[in-house]
Amino acid sequence: MTILPQNATSPDFARFPVAHDFVLNNRPHAFVRFPNGAIQLKRGTVVSTDMGIGYIERGLGDGSYAIRITHFDGSFEKTLKNGRTLNAESFVRLLSSSFNSGLFAKAEFFESQVKDKKYAGELLETLLDSDTFVMSLTSLSDYGGASVEDYMITLVQDEKKGTILSKLDRKERRRLRKLATQMIDDSDDLEIPSDIADELDAEFGAFEDDENSEDVDTEL
Repeated sequence: MTILPQNATSPDFARFPVAHDFVLNNRPHAFVRFPNGAIQLKRGTVVSTDMGIGYIERGLGDGSYAIRITHFDGSFEKTLKNGRTLNAESFVRLLSSSFNSGLFAKAEFFESQVKDKKYAGELLETLLDSDTFVMSLTSLSDYGGASVEDYMITLVQDEKKGTILSKLDRKERRRLRKLATQMIDDSDDLEIPSDIADELDAEFGAFEDDENSEDVDTEL
């Protein structure tokens, strides 16, 4: 990625030996992606389509989205195989109707053949309005002109620290906390560098007054 979120810096695998796209707030982060590798966009992201400007109403889990058009392009025309020409609003209505027809057929199958009325009902709840259609947005389409701030991101867990410490139960954490505190108390002359003290505090709660406090968050 050559475009990063605001205040983010390039990946630093020396500091964070896990897969990540960038460093933000001194922590490794990654873009949330679909199985096909396309970055997921946030709900409500404004995007540009051939039929006009709209926003993402919801993602469909495969790199495609239900997009509701708010400003139709008056110059758009689409000629169908039968020779009929549609404007942007009519074409979106046609796409919406086609998508809904597929949902109706699928819902009927699950209700009548599989006897799963619950899932059939869930399918019908995803029917599209006439001003909404499904479109795939990937890097090839420039994500509909969305900015990097519209990309979904997630904090990456440092496996070297987080995964190991997450296996420790509360009793073991408490024991390590007491041991770290005792090491400090036993030597009045011991000077601990601030960065190491912060790490002890973050991982084991070495400087907490309450020994019965909840487990500290070991996530980077």
